[in-house]
Amino acid sequence: KTEEMLPLWLLLLDEARNRTDWAVQARADAQRVLTNPQTTAEQKGEAQIVQGLALRNTEKFSEAKALLEAGRSAVDKGEWRDRAAAALKEVSDPAAYFTRQAQELYDHGQMEAALALLTRALKVVPAKEQGKLLAQRSLIALDAARSKTKGALPPTEPLLIAARKDAEAAIQAGAAEGHYAAGRIAEELGQVDAAMQSYRAALTAHGGQL
Repeated sequence: KTEEMLPLWLLLLDEARNRTDWAVQARADAQRVLTNPQTTAEQKGEAQIVQGLALRNTEKFSEAKALLEAGRSAVDKGEWRDRAAAALKEVSDPAAYFTRQAQELYDHGQMEAALALLTRALKVVPAKEQGKLLAQRSLIALDAARSKTKGALPPTEPLLIAARKDAEAAIQAGAAEGHYAAGRIAEELGQVDAAMQSYRAALTAHGGQL
C-alpha cells in the first residue's frame, strides 16, 4: 500500500536531501495517498508532511511551509509532529537552512559541493539575508584555494579573488562574519595589520572588544 511508504519517506527525505529524484517520487506517493478516498485524516496529514519535506529538499520553501503546517496540525504521532516542526524552522529561515547544509558538505570535505550550494542559495535567499552566506562562501573558497596551492597563496588565485569579493559583499550586507572572513584572507596573505583591523571590526560588530 502506498501509505505504508510514508514512514520510509519521512526518514529518507531527511537522510538524503540531495536526492531530488527521491523527492519527486515521494511527492507522487504522497499525492496518491491524498487523493485516495479511503485515506484517514492521520494518513493525509502524514502525506502532507512528506510532500512538505520533498518540497523543502527541492528548495520550494513557501510551498513546503504551507504543507508542513497543515500536516503537523493533522497528525497525532510525536515523531511526525517533531519532524514537521524541525522542517518548518528550516523553511521559515532559508539562509539558516543553506548555511547548515553547506557546513555539513564542508565538514565532509566536499568543498566544491558546498560552494555550489551556496551559489545556488544566493539566488533564492532575499538580498537582506545574504550576508552570512557570502561570508561562509568566502571562507570555504579560501580553504579551497589553500588546498590546491602549495606554499604561499598568489594574489591572482581565482578562488582567493572570489573569497575577497564575497567577504567585501558580506561586509556591505552588514554581516560581522564578513569582517572575520576578510581578516582570514589578510592573515593568509601575511597582511597582519589588515587582519587585526578586520578581526577588531568583527568583534565590534558582535558587540565585543579586543
